[in-house]
Amino acid sequence: MAKKISWGTGIVIAIIIFFILNGIVLYIAFSNKVDLETTNYYEKSLVYQEEIEKEKNALQMPLKLVQADRVFDITFPESILYESVTGKIHFYRPSDSEMDKYYKVSPDSSGKQYLSLEGFRNGLWRVVINWSYEGKDYLEKKDIFLN
Repeated sequence: MAKKISWGTGIVIAIIIFFILNGIVLYIAFSNKVDLETTNYYEKSLVYQEEIEKEKNALQMPLKLVQADRVFDITFPESILYESVTGKIHFYRPSDSEMDKYYKVSPDSSGKQYLSLEGFRNGLWRVVINWSYEGKDYLEKKDIFLN
């Protein structure tokens, strides 16, 4: 004949199992790396209006952004002098900020800039192009997905 467990022992076993499961969940939650969108939210919110103005400027002089295979092609408007363009290109990886890559804006004589995406991990990347021409700032953003 099997020995029966009293209701008090059953409650103690249930509580122990509950605490063990909570401990496992807490361990998993604290051991996962969490990257924030940005580490300086306050400073970024102060310049948000400037970012909106740059995006409005970019609507007047849009860049042509094309991603084919492992090459990212940027074509600047034909109406500008390409040697006067300055700025930076940020390839932002939302899932891991340590993989972010930065490039200098430097179009060739035909107004194009080609960036190799070799070495980039597959997945979502956000491209932010912050450029200036004749004292006016522009901002273009595009999400790309690498396979």
